[in-house]
Amino acid sequence: MQREFAEIRTVKPKASECAQFLAHREKNRYRDVACLDGTRVVLKLNVPPETDYIHANWMHMEGCERRYIATQVLILCSTLALSSPTVSIGFPR
Repeated sequence: MQREFAEIRTVKPKASECAQFLAHREKNRYRDVACLDGTRVVLKLNVPPETDYIHANWMHMEGCERRYIATQVLILCSTLALSSPTVSIGFPR
């Protein structure tokens, strides 16, 4: 599994395959994990087209009928308390 991960990590998509990812750099938590345009989740509910980006992709797993969404969540707090990471909700209150 480690070898497979190492191989996958070396694959870099072409700029034309992740144009929205490149256009919204400030919204991406990790700069080295591209969001592919072909499977990108497009926000549609009450948002203008220029704000429809979220770093999320639809994915299908072999043997599963359902589709899933893989995304990078915004972390609002990264403080360590007593050697344990604190966990924050994914949206402001």
